[in-house]
Amino acid sequence: MGWLLSAVFQDANNQFYVVAYGVVRVETNDACKWFLTNLQADIGDETNHAWNFISDQQKGAWEYLSKFEPETWVKVYFSHGPKVDNLTNMCEVFNAKIVNYRCKPILTMCEEIRCYLVRRMVNHKRVLENHPGKLAPVQQKRMEKLVTLSTKWTAEWVGDNERKRFEVSRKGSKVDVNLIKYTCSCNRWQLTGMPCTHALAAIMKRRDRAEDYVHPWLCMESIKKTYSHCIKLVPSAEFWPQTNYSQLEPPSSRDLLAGQKFTTDRNILLSH
Repeated sequence: MGWLLSAVFQDANNQFYVVAYGVVRVETNDACKWFLTNLQADIGDETNHAWNFISDQQKGAWEYLSKFEPETWVKVYFSHGPKVDNLTNMCEVFNAKIVNYRCKPILTMCEEIRCYLVRRMVNHKRVLENHPGKLAPVQQKRMEKLVTLSTKWTAEWVGDNERKRFEVSRKGSKVDVNLIKYTCSCNRWQLTGMPCTHALAAIMKRRDRAEDYVHPWLCMESIKKTYSHCIKLVPSAEFWPQTNYSQLEPPSSRDLLAGQKFTTDRNILLSH
């Protein structure tokens, strides 16, 4: 029995992207610390790079959540940094894709996961490399739906010199849209990086290009940077260099009796 730990990122096209994975014998604080320490060394300190960590740890009770600051679990208080509003658990999506590999011996499992990720990255590159337009495909479809909904709102210029402040209203509901600061009083634009229906009503009023008001992390340029590298090849065992390290020991009788199944319910989702 073992534990497969993973860190999963969401790319600009709302697809999962595996940053790192590792195997530990048992689920302990030391094992998780080992994984997170190595992850931090690889991607950089979160205080400098503004990483946001989302864990799939669940307690299922109000009493547990009430111990934490609202900014960590109440959406209205979330930071405007991540530009992510997708509540899909990307870690569980990744787990579902590798379910057939988890019953195999550790080296075989790790290698088959690596090969799967290589194929996945290559497929994404092939599909997206000729995609026209500024926005990632998923974001483009999202934009088109929001533009249609924005026609139900009325935008009125409030008289600022830049002509980028609007009062947007519908059936008695009014919001303040600032196209200079990329903000709307509904807060959705700030949270997601995608102009909300109110902002789009103002953008259409000005006859501006809606794509120019989307955050760069939702654009094709972000996709290109995400998939600009490839996973290094790993030759088969006969080509491995000789080292002075001790040989691997066979698994204990406890492990043999438990089998080679790897549990993968300890994961984190990264956003930037």
